[in-house]
Parts: sequence; structure tokens; C-alpha cells
Amino acid sequence: MMLSVKQVAELFNVSEFKIYRWAKTGKIPSYSIGRIIRFDMKKYCNTYVKERVRNDVHSRTGE
Repeated sequence: MMLSVKQVAELFNVSEFKIYRWAKTGKIPSYSIGRIIRFDMKKYCNTYVKERVRNDVHSRTGE
């Protein structure tokens, strides 16, 4: 299943602009179909889990 920028932004609770930036820098895996950016649900889930774990660890250690 492929997700749009808007859908990923809603799931991460960030702006669409930030999702475009993350896609450009490779922070979140994406695919370009012409000028449209899409995200693979499976890869999105892996990225989301890693981000949540990293944020949880930082909040526990006070970093």
C-alpha cells in the first residue's frame, strides 16, 4: 500500500513541508512517481517505529 505526503504527515503529526524535507534528505524512505512522492506502508512503519523508539530513549535519558 502506498501513502501520500498528506497521509504520512497526519500519521507523524507534522507538516507536509517537513515530510517533503525528510523524503529529500532520506530520513524517510520514499518513491517518486513523476512529480508525485509516495511512501511504502511497510517501510513507513519501520521508520515510524525507529523514530518512536529513538524519541522514547531520548526522553528517558533527558537528551
